[in-house]
Amino acid sequence: MFSRDQQKEPTDINSGARGWQGFVRPYPLAIAGEPQKVSFDRKTGLFELQFLGDPTIAAPTTLFVPTVQYPNGYRVTVSDGTFSQERTRQRLIYQQTPNAVQHTIRLERLT
Repeated sequence: MFSRDQQKEPTDINSGARGWQGFVRPYPLAIAGEPQKVSFDRKTGLFELQFLGDPTIAAPTTLFVPTVQYPNGYRVTVSDGTFSQERTRQRLIYQQTPNAVQHTIRLERLT
């Protein structure tokens, strides 16, 4: 799904790609607990992850957030805890609140 002759900028990771929006989507790379729901609406860019936290896991939950789906960025809403973005690595790092059981992360595409 890549065409070298359509590549405009060698440093742009999306340049030369074709059809990526059909199959490249956000997804959890690591979840600090048990997933309950993972959903993504390609048309609106709404992504949601719900999971039950495991208090024995100290590592954060990490999401892959592809710029091809969020070219103008995205709004993050979390049920608790804190998050940071590593935009060049296309990652969102979420550290849950230890006492909370149910956790939700939502991403909304900015237009």
